[in-house]
Amino acid sequence: MSISVESLADRERIKAVIYTYCQGVDRCQWDKVRDCFTDSAHHDHGTFAGDNDAFITFAAEVLEQMDSTLHHIGNILIDLDGESATSEASFVAYHKMRKGADGPLGLIEADTDWIVAGRYCDRWQKTGEDWHIVERRAVHDWTRTEPSTDG
Repeated sequence: MSISVESLADRERIKAVIYTYCQGVDRCQWDKVRDCFTDSAHHDHGTFAGDNDAFITFAAEVLEQMDSTLHHIGNILIDLDGESATSEASFVAYHKMRKGADGPLGLIEADTDWIVAGRYCDRWQKTGEDWHIVERRAVHDWTRTEPSTDG
């Protein structure tokens, strides 16, 4: 199998965008998150579907109910096709929900850890050397909640 230097560089650029998205969400740096997507990007996250600006508003409101989040990415598969691509990246996202929060799990009675595992299924567009997500579908494969053990 022959792989070009350009395709290796494209794969690394796509991975960097996926990692940047996770870091932006975990740090609530919404401009960083916005830059991962085209202006007309579409999101489907199960409980949310809409455009990029609406997604960022939704995510910011949800994360206001949390003390912290941490996303881990693995098994990134990328299929390049010229100036477009598709990818699937596995994730495990840890969410520390504070007592009294009223978010995606309803009213939280005690500090709770909410763990979500799934896949980001993305469609990509290349502009110059930069890659941006055109469409994201977040598939939740499993979730778990448990009492938080840290103080």
